[in-house]
Amino acid sequence: MDHPTHCRHEPARASGDNPVEAVYVEVAPPERHRPFVDHCYVLRDDGVLTAAERSLFASPFGEINFTFAHGQAARGWRRVDLPPRFGSRRRRQPFHGWMLGIRCRSLEGLNPPGRGEAVLSEDLVLNIGDGTPLDRLVGALDACLDRLFPAAVPPAPARGAALDGRPDVRALARAAGLSPRTLQRQVRARTGLAPKRWLALLRFCRAAAGVALARASLAEIAMQAGYADQAHMSAEFARHAATSPGRFRARARRQVRQDVVRFFQDPALRRRIRLLVVAP
Repeated sequence: MDHPTHCRHEPARASGDNPVEAVYVEVAPPERHRPFVDHCYVLRDDGVLTAAERSLFASPFGEINFTFAHGQAARGWRRVDLPPRFGSRRRRQPFHGWMLGIRCRSLEGLNPPGRGEAVLSEDLVLNIGDGTPLDRLVGALDACLDRLFPAAVPPAPARGAALDGRPDVRALARAAGLSPRTLQRQVRARTGLAPKRWLALLRFCRAAAGVALARASLAEIAMQAGYADQAHMSAEFARHAATSPGRFRARARRQVRQDVVRFFQDPALRRRIRLLVVAP
């Protein structure tokens, strides 16, 4: 992901003159947006979680993100639209500031379509600060979703039904009631990827979640995700995350946190949290 060049600055400070923690959190979208959106995220960082040597993972999701970089206040929020990524790539530089993002399963019904100006609330734009509660940032994303996806449409019949085990295009086409050729056209139109690549990325995401959060062995997680064996999963991690499953698990165990109460005050919002990462 490319960001504007950041300026040198003093570390961000919160109340009590303590350094602001580097935090990354993923939350499930409101129910009405789940046909389109897999999750939203908030990143608050000072170049720790987004160090230059870190890799950007592959992703099956199209992404809309809004960045507010330290030293770039005059430019305000910057919107960036990203297609799915097949394969990892190195981050060019660390990020200092705030990033709010939406990862979309499908861009059907998106309004306005394609690229556009940021649609974050004026109140948030004018009053962002180091002490801004994460609840407020997620609330801004929820409001943004209502503007981007004004009409909720039920998911297509049997969508995702063929993703258990080792998915293949023909099985997915049968589950969706489509011919393989029609499925290929629709998947490419909605995701920008060929079906096999899209399915491979979904499998990698499932494996990555298991490696990071589950207590099962890596061999068990590989089988549960649909890989032929652990070696196959390791090869996919090298391609899509530029690391091994073992190293990824070790880093996750240092950084993934369950103590969300001190970051989010709203109990309903806490129940939507999928992942919380804090710099050690």
